Amino acid sequence: MSVLSLLRYYCEKGFKIIPLKPNSKVPILKNWKEEATDDFDRVKELYLLFKDANWGLFLEKSKLVAIDTDLKHDGPKKFETILKSLSPIDTLITETGGGGNHFLFNTDEIAGSFKGKLDIGIDIKHDGYIVLPPSIHPNGKKYEWRDIKAKIQNLPEDLKKLILKSKNTEFIKDNKKCISLSTLKALVEEIKKHSYSYDEWLRIGAVIKYYLPNEDGFNLFSQATENESFVEGDLERAERMWNDFKEDHPNPARIGTLLHFLSSRGIEITKFKAMIDFDENDSLPEVYKNAKNAVIENNCLVFLDNDSLVEFINLLGFFYLKNNESASFGKFINNDDEYVFMLISESKLKDELAPIKLRITSKDGSIRLIDSHKVWINNLNRKTYKKVYFHPNKIEPDSLNLFIPLKLKPILGDCETFLNFILISLCNSNQEHFKYVICYLADIVQRPEKITSSILIFFGTEGTGKGLLFDNVMRRILDSYYLKLVDSKSITSRFNQQLARKLLVVIDEASAVQSKEALSTLKGLSGSSKISIEYKFGPSIELDSFNRYVICTNDPKAIGLNRGNRRFVIIRSSEKYANDKEFFKPLWEALDNGLAEIFLNYLLNVDLTNFDPNIIPNLTEDDFESQVIANGPVFEFWHDLLFINPKEFYDGELLSKNAIFSYYSEFSSHKRHEQISTQRFWTESERYIPILKVDKTPDRKIGGERSRGIGIVPSAIQDYFIKTYKVPNAESCDLPFMFTSKKSDFDDLLRG
Repeated sequence: MSVLSLLRYYCEKGFKIIPLKPNSKVPILKNWKEEATDDFDRVKELYLLFKDANWGLFLEKSKLVAIDTDLKHDGPKKFETILKSLSPIDTLITETGGGGNHFLFNTDEIAGSFKGKLDIGIDIKHDGYIVLPPSIHPNGKKYEWRDIKAKIQNLPEDLKKLILKSKNTEFIKDNKKCISLSTLKALVEEIKKHSYSYDEWLRIGAVIKYYLPNEDGFNLFSQATENESFVEGDLERAERMWNDFKEDHPNPARIGTLLHFLSSRGIEITKFKAMIDFDENDSLPEVYKNAKNAVIENNCLVFLDNDSLVEFINLLGFFYLKNNESASFGKFINNDDEYVFMLISESKLKDELAPIKLRITSKDGSIRLIDSHKVWINNLNRKTYKKVYFHPNKIEPDSLNLFIPLKLKPILGDCETFLNFILISLCNSNQEHFKYVICYLADIVQRPEKITSSILIFFGTEGTGKGLLFDNVMRRILDSYYLKLVDSKSITSRFNQQLARKLLVVIDEASAVQSKEALSTLKGLSGSSKISIEYKFGPSIELDSFNRYVICTNDPKAIGLNRGNRRFVIIRSSEKYANDKEFFKPLWEALDNGLAEIFLNYLLNVDLTNFDPNIIPNLTEDDFESQVIANGPVFEFWHDLLFINPKEFYDGELLSKNAIFSYYSEFSSHKRHEQISTQRFWTESERYIPILKVDKTPDRKIGGERSRGIGIVPSAIQDYFIKTYKVPNAESCDLPFMFTSKKSDFDDLLRG
């Protein structure tokens, strides 16, 4: 069942649903409680606006309550044990991306009736939302229904009593002292580096007060106030607010608030999660539980020997980097659940490894704990690389290659329907464009190391299937090598780590590159063999770049055909099948039945012997006309003068400047364009036709005479225009001879 079909099904069941950020549990809409709806027309609007979104179910508004079991805390097993003493349940259940479950029950209870936990790892969800299938968990795994046809059971009375009984059981409060001062200090230190609002500041203070309601806690809150977001005098307000915070609030702000604050600003929080796990000491990750020759003491993982400690830190992904000017250390993790790459300084390494210690015994028999980072740095068995690089085919000894083969496995199958969709809808039945697009995509998976300067631009109304091809199929094929951008800041930002180790970058809506800065940056990126990646709060690194860029837009005038834009490949989509449910239904169904894997297999077998992505197909006449208009009145005038309505004008031995500008004035008046000055006209003309700069001195002596003209022959202007802007059919049609001369040797005049 396609995503849109599922959303319709949810609306029919009365589910009040909301869009969430892609691969996330965070709502896209700030007022999500008010926006949650079962109106399918509204849901469809949101779907078309956020096609790659996850989806959530607002429970209380849908008259539902959910039991959420967390695999990390053995929630499913604990709930199974609880159910043995209760009446049997038979209800709608999801398998979450994190390995747990959501058990849904009908209820008429008002908001606030159900909250808390049945046990650690078993949350009660009511006045909030859960993530719905087919959303993607942050770890990349999909949410699924155990049986989508199952009916939702009314909340059994015995389970309801158990929930109500547990509603005041404060598991977190009982364990709140487990969050140590050192952990809170580390979190506040990181938070201070960022700006935050007044409301966020209050929430930070409430969290600190809940876990540390003493002078140490107030000092931490004061540090959080010493931030660029606040001014002198706010410390007095901080003290007043600290006294107002309730230590025993019935629904307190907890440590997750601080983690969410950091993650929402793109900060890696693995280190802080590990510190909290150490503090709570009841649910350490498996990697810590299985550490050899180590014990947990005073919120630290304490190793009893050097070798075990070094082996463990290597296992965590840390490495030493030789000959790097900006950073000597890094972290690299790549598994099914997590991908992490970052370069770090020694001080950052020390912070990352702060919870890990080595126990040593002095000669006098005393025992002390020492920091692990120095032990690891000075040990020859530490993981070491000469360099970090990104390359699909190159192998360099003793170096870390960030390129990993595609995870998706190709399978045999029939994708003719999908290919037909690309041809008749996305390529408007243009065979040349279809062949180029297919070969372009095949080139990415067959020859990812090829550097390509051409940029694909898909023009078409909403609903023609651009999102189906890229956000659904190519995203699945390329996985982490696929990136979607929606604003110009993502292109022009100084901190551009999002562009690292990518093969395909899709820019949704050309408004993202309409600014001169963004367009210039994009041109510089496309075809470049290197890219300098700068991390926020981290060092920079130069990597090989194999990024290819695609722009999807509904506005055919979004990007002008300026000089140097010859790298743009314009693909105009057909409006015939836009939002045609019957046309797209088999395609969405195929997506749920291995379409991406089948299309990958097809691409891997495309013959690319004679394909060069940098040799682009000519513009169609419609596309060229759109771009002529998009470039503005001056460009449109020169196209009209050279190819549409040629004029005969000759003044002595040169083309007359005055005559040309006179014709432009007539043209712009007829077209109802704004009148511009002579200087501005020639400045813009030179931008589009740089050869006009040649010999343009007003009083140039020619054969002993003085003339006001352009020192270049008309055929040269015409040739330049055809070659630079690829005028459709210009070479095959009979071009008018619009410039006449009274001299037989006209074409020999004045080029030098």
